[in-house]
Amino acid sequence: MIMTWLKITFSALAILPSATFANIDIELNKTEQQNKSCRVYLVIKNNSNFYFSAFKLDAVLFNKDDIINKNVAINIAPLQQNKKIVKAFDVKNVQCKNMGSILVNKIMQCETDTDTNPDCMSLLELSSKNDIVITK
Repeated sequence: MIMTWLKITFSALAILPSATFANIDIELNKTEQQNKSCRVYLVIKNNSNFYFSAFKLDAVLFNKDDIINKNVAINIAPLQQNKKIVKAFDVKNVQCKNMGSILVNKIMQCETDTDTNPDCMSLLELSSKNDIVITK
């Protein structure tokens, strides 16, 4: 009986599309002050089944009091499958020490090399290595 249950369970798992487990990991790795700008480093790993020729995020930056500070567009393309990359962007007139969180508000652009249009926001898995939280 247990063997039959295991066969059914593993058979069901085998028919699930691999995209079910695919994601794009975005880690806010570090920030550093660059004169009047805060440089933000993202470590990105595309674990999805897609090559992204275009991928742009609309992000809202909040200060430590959770008040909106800036709205920025972050271009993270191109994203190759199973490739880890580092993207840096500067936020002008912002002190890193005052940054509290980053909200990925929406996906501005998301284009793959196929005719498939994935739900790009649901692919994102966000994490942070410092005290600045990144969410969606």
